[in-house]
Amino acid sequence: MRSGIIFRFHLDDVSYLICHFCEMQEAPAPKIHSKACRSMPPRSWELASAVASRYCYRIDRERNALITEDTMPAEITDLAIGYRRLPAGKLANAVTWMEARAPQPLPAQPLAMSRITMPGCASYRAIFLEIGAPWLWDRVSEMSDTEIAEHFADPRQHLYYGYDESGTHLGMVEFSVADSNEIEITYFGLFPSLTGRGFGKRLMAGALDLAWRLNPSRIWLHTSSFDHHSVIGFYSACGFVPFATGFEIVDDPRIKGTLPRSAAPQIPLIEAEWSACNPTGGNGKGAPASPENRQLAQT
Repeated sequence: MRSGIIFRFHLDDVSYLICHFCEMQEAPAPKIHSKACRSMPPRSWELASAVASRYCYRIDRERNALITEDTMPAEITDLAIGYRRLPAGKLANAVTWMEARAPQPLPAQPLAMSRITMPGCASYRAIFLEIGAPWLWDRVSEMSDTEIAEHFADPRQHLYYGYDESGTHLGMVEFSVADSNEIEITYFGLFPSLTGRGFGKRLMAGALDLAWRLNPSRIWLHTSSFDHHSVIGFYSACGFVPFATGFEIVDDPRIKGTLPRSAAPQIPLIEAEWSACNPTGGNGKGAPASPENRQLAQT
């Protein structure tokens, strides 16, 4: 039988220890420090990496330690000061949580808002990806038609499209009403060609007007470093106040195939490990580079 612990994620310093993946009869796999992995055969490295990723995900889900979409962890991770390098294919997303606890004067004249209770799956996917792909939104790419229908069949899930005075569709807002009477704005965005023209504040004004009518105890959201660089200033101007910061480690959706490789060119796409020994990432003979010597970075 195959056995052994493959990957361990230490929260204190975000260090990764990859243990050797081996096939041994009724014997545990030996624990090997990451520096020793350089001597592992390529096939063993690939197997270790694949299983390690799944193990890390499972362990962290059990510990409720990592940030998942729309969730703020209860635990605080105390990291040592310094740089942390991620495996190729992973992205680090700096997150700021913001909230509003009482209605404020609306930041602009609200757009006309139309609630879409049961969106057509094809049109919803197209709108979601047109607005969100530049910021690496990929949730809808992982949802089946049935899952989309079930999601919006829940009355706590609100989807609104915003329109200007001529009836032109400008953007979308999604928010969720929790059992605790809090509202989270989960998705908010304009069509890319319409940014920078003042429509963002009008869309948010429409969303806040609708949300506060439900008498929530607070309205909250979280920003992303994948978002526009002015996003925190924008939400502050709309009445939100920062109350926590954190990070999220995700698989690059352009590598896992849920978004086109051309999406979000402002965010580097790194899909193989860098090595100073062989920066070209290959052996010059057309054969695949060994895992410890391959490099590919696209921006």
